[in-house]
Amino acid sequence: MERWKISELITPACVISLTNVVFGTLSLLASISGFPGAAARFIILSFIADSLDGFVARRIGEESEFGMNLDSLADLVSFAVAPAMLVVTAGLVPSPVCYLLAVLMVCCGALRLARFNAMCVDGYDPNEYYLGLPVPWVGTITSCLYFLTVDLGPSYLWYVLNTIILGTSTPLMISSVKFQSLKRPHPAILAVGGLSFLVLLFSPLIPPDEIKRGLEVVASVTVTVLLSWYIMRG
Repeated sequence: MERWKISELITPACVISLTNVVFGTLSLLASISGFPGAAARFIILSFIADSLDGFVARRIGEESEFGMNLDSLADLVSFAVAPAMLVVTAGLVPSPVCYLLAVLMVCCGALRLARFNAMCVDGYDPNEYYLGLPVPWVGTITSCLYFLTVDLGPSYLWYVLNTIILGTSTPLMISSVKFQSLKRPHPAILAVGGLSFLVLLFSPLIPPDEIKRGLEVVASVTVTVLLSWYIMRG
């Protein structure tokens, strides 16, 4: 039983995965408390943490089944439950459709992650391809749609567009479509995506509202285009 002590199982990558859980939980609390902007930013922070944990595990050679399961549980909280809550509380999709979509996001996310873990136990190598749309992409798209809806003004057109985008990407998580593995993304994509995330995270510090909204729109569109390009390639 000594090897199953939590203190023996925790690695630096696991600490980062726990950070992912923390940000996802904070996103949920922010949504419940009426701070959707903070909720969307916490999901982005979860995405950054999720991108780092696997990288750290590979670099130090400490990939483990425990770490894989912890990462999947963290992803379920941060990229399925938290975005589902944001969809409902921020009014990204009209009621009662938002409730159905939120339930589908969580269920499809859980099925996608459970299949991923089962495939890994069966010998699947995630460095080759992803089967089904990765769950973090759906959470990140939800955050971007929030900023676009707020900055460009809620309208019937945005409700329809949000419903179509989220309604399409959600079932793709449990599809049999193969998506390119992004364990080692192109430096240009890293730079553009990273800069866009920084803008969305720190935009509240920009005093003029017009400039802040403009930068948020540009950053959100950039990330959405990158993710849409990735999805269409699949």
